[in-house]
Amino acid sequence: MGMPTSVREALGDKVALDLLSWFIRVIPSVAVTREEFKEVIVRLDNLERELKGLRAEMDRRFEEVNKRFEEINMRFEGVNQRFEDWGMFVNKRFEEMNLRMDNRLETVHARIDSRGTRMLVQSRWLIGSIAVLGTVISILLAIGQFLR
Repeated sequence: MGMPTSVREALGDKVALDLLSWFIRVIPSVAVTREEFKEVIVRLDNLERELKGLRAEMDRRFEEVNKRFEEINMRFEGVNQRFEDWGMFVNKRFEEMNLRMDNRLETVHARIDSRGTRMLVQSRWLIGSIAVLGTVISILLAIGQFLR
């Protein structure tokens, strides 16, 4: 095996021979034999098969984890629903208590209003009675003055 003609023409015979001898010395130390190359290819194929198996296993495990997360989410949704139901129950009870308190306050206000009205009526009667008594006493005193 010699150097290609174009290399010989471009570099000259002496440089081409030096380059060829250098290739012959260096290439065996850095090159891979066919047997080694086939062995590396076989190992790479084995690694590829193992990686495919690992990917399948990882996919299966991720699916399991996703299923577990879905189950947890469903449980949380159930818990959330229970909290919402409890909140609605508590709100309903508070509304009932507010209605009862409002009814009681209305009753108390009605009593206070009726007592205020009674007190006003009684005050008017008292003032009117005092005025009538004062008038009667004044008339009696006036009559007593004339009779003397």
